[in-house]
Amino acid sequence: MVMDDTSGIMGFIDSQDKAKVGPLSCVGYCMSGQHITAAAATFPHRMASAASLYGVGIITDKEDSPHLMLDKIKGELYYAFAETDRSVPAHIPGDLKDMLKKHKIKHELKVFPGTEHGFAFNERAVYHTLAAEETWDKMFALWERTLK
Repeated sequence: MVMDDTSGIMGFIDSQDKAKVGPLSCVGYCMSGQHITAAAATFPHRMASAASLYGVGIITDKEDSPHLMLDKIKGELYYAFAETDRSVPAHIPGDLKDMLKKHKIKHELKVFPGTEHGFAFNERAVYHTLAAEETWDKMFALWERTLK
């Protein structure tokens, strides 16, 4: 259903006079990590890039797990993980990195030392200024590379 909604959002954007039809990017926090991965795979002709901050559900044992669609991705991906995250098993970042390499997907994946899940939200006690700023810098650079 999320990919159906994503298709509808892209159609709406394309119908706007001030929007230029072309490459897109998406960003997901937490549970949306699985959705940016699925969107990059479902819409490889449009998703030039996608970014996930402390994403969950990217690798699961379900038959519709996003990692099973990595072979369809053509765009560039950025994944930022927290060092301490009860929502993301410790092996996931390394496993995902290996899978991205296997599928030859241009990517950057970083686990930020000294961070916890939610480190980029400045309203939270776990906010980590340096990790959050680096993450934003990397996302803006990603968009500069992929959307122009």
